[in-house]
Amino acid sequence: MIYLNHAATGFPKPEAVIHAMEEAMLRPPAGQYRSFSDGEAAEEVTPRLRGRMARILGVSSPERIFFTSGATESLNMMIRGLDLTRDRVFVSAAEHNSVLRPLYNGGAGEIRVIPCRPDGHVEEDRLREMLKDSPKAVFINHCSNVTGAVQDLSAISRWVHEAGGILIADLSQSAGTIPLRLEEDGVDIGIFTGHKGLLGPQGTGGFYIRPNLHVKPLFYGGTGRDSQRLVYDETWEGYEVGTRNEPGLAGLLAGVETVLSQGVNDIYKLENKRISSLYRRIKEIPGIRLYAPNPPEGPILSFSLEGLTPQDTAYILYHGYHIVTRVGWHCAPLLKEALSCPSSGSVRVSVGITTTEEEIEALERALKEMTGGEERP
Repeated sequence: MIYLNHAATGFPKPEAVIHAMEEAMLRPPAGQYRSFSDGEAAEEVTPRLRGRMARILGVSSPERIFFTSGATESLNMMIRGLDLTRDRVFVSAAEHNSVLRPLYNGGAGEIRVIPCRPDGHVEEDRLREMLKDSPKAVFINHCSNVTGAVQDLSAISRWVHEAGGILIADLSQSAGTIPLRLEEDGVDIGIFTGHKGLLGPQGTGGFYIRPNLHVKPLFYGGTGRDSQRLVYDETWEGYEVGTRNEPGLAGLLAGVETVLSQGVNDIYKLENKRISSLYRRIKEIPGIRLYAPNPPEGPILSFSLEGLTPQDTAYILYHGYHIVTRVGWHCAPLLKEALSCPSSGSVRVSVGITTTEEEIEALERALKEMTGGEERP
């Protein structure tokens, strides 16, 4: 099997991730400030993970990083906690439904869409014009999970701040795969998931909130501290309540350490080399239409094949060639107008650190055969 669906979930996981999770299941549970046992060693996982994630995200305040079940939970927490129900917010047309659905289902007073170009980049001139209406918050998908277009967070944050708003960046496709410097770029809130470029298990992720920005917690419950208190004031930031996903966080720590040991810059170069090779190989194949910047930016591109629906294309690739891709609208429905894809979406290919050039060549051969450009030997 050739796995080219890393934007959905990174696979295979490093052995270190599997071993870390197994060890976490075998040792006594962490006390979370409540008990003293051999599980005390497990207490080190979360602070170590905060420190490692600070390096991944490019921030100097690891205490401002918090862990959840993933990007969807994190986004819901931030959207509800910011209390945007009476406010104007902007979203790019490249946003994922984990942003759009919480906002469109009672999370914001007014929602305006920032248009995107056919390659997935936001129309920056249009955004600057729109910002004259002073939104409270702007949501930007840093790396499109459809086209791989990477947005300029530094410029966008500057414009948003000049308009008096805050910038929330969805880093689901870029954390661990693209160098980040959230503090330098002025990102107010950064959302990440653990099971993609960070190489961790599903059910992990979190968010970063810059210092001096308060977001009301969405959940209340046990913290292992100050158990006599039932009511908190408006400054309380208890974002991690209840029993932690200790095995998941241990696996995420192992994944993040794998990323750091290889180096995000080197990972970015390797994955860009692979996706750029694919772009060059298939762009001239008759009947194929590509949806991606030229040259590619993130480790993702999408395409459609003339004469076949995306669903049929993906079916043939899997059952005829054992190549795993992704098909549909990829939970980014607002991009439809910009990309002018078929009504059923596109086929998405995404690479990871384990993707080889031979696998890219295999996809090229398959697509040539499917379009009649080459015969099977």
